[in-house]
Amino acid sequence: MEAINILFSLTSSLLNLYCNIRAVKLFLTLKKEPKISPKLVYTAIWLINWFVYYNFNLPILNLLSMFSGLFIANILLFDGKPFRKITALAACLTLSIISEDII
Repeated sequence: MEAINILFSLTSSLLNLYCNIRAVKLFLTLKKEPKISPKLVYTAIWLINWFVYYNFNLPILNLLSMFSGLFIANILLFDGKPFRKITALAACLTLSIISEDII
């Protein structure tokens, strides 16, 4: 039963990250030559966010880890002005929170 909970939390964390990244891509464009591989950045964000979710199970801490991870990804991987990056991230996380409340 514990393995099923771990797989479910891994899957839901991955889907949450995927939806957030796709929402950010609506507002920003990827850099032509990122310094770090996008897959590496996304994997690190996913694992950190899952670790926080699974071990601490605090919604505010999970939101903070997702926000900080996506903020770092915005800085490393996307082009645009800082205000536009922050606005895209805020819109993305707001949509994420609203969709979680609806579901």
